[in-house]
Amino acid sequence: MNEKVLYIHYNANGVECCIVASSINQAAKAFGTYHQTIKSRSKVYSSPDQVPSELHQAMSIAVEQPGQIVHLEDGRWKRFSGNTDRLQSAKQLSMRGTKNAQIGEGKMNIRSVTCDDDTWSDFLALGGSKWFRKAVKAARKRQLSSESKAAQDS
Repeated sequence: MNEKVLYIHYNANGVECCIVASSINQAAKAFGTYHQTIKSRSKVYSSPDQVPSELHQAMSIAVEQPGQIVHLEDGRWKRFSGNTDRLQSAKQLSMRGTKNAQIGEGKMNIRSVTCDDDTWSDFLALGGSKWFRKAVKAARKRQLSSESKAAQDS
């Protein structure tokens, strides 16, 4: 028999949420994240005696429906409904689908760019790294086209 455990998760957005689940993988799947993230950003309570008094309301709601996410909103614990994307940070959302997405054929080195919050929001609104890769590819194609045209003219 699987013992139910209370997972209190603090995501990168500062959203606090919890779930009663039988495994860390079940909790991670419900939160839309990985079990490694749960290990680093969550508190785990395997016994009701361990749960601090400020989390008793969350625990009582979560125990009623195991597997259902409960989150802190406007100072009150409520059942979570909707897309789990709301629980993830902008960085987590921008990383989706970027694994193994390379511009060239060779090994891809990781690079970083720093910017202010407004620029970062604009970047994500344009499509994030997917948009950036397409823009670089198109610019490179135009550059190669103009270089080959110049070579033919000479």
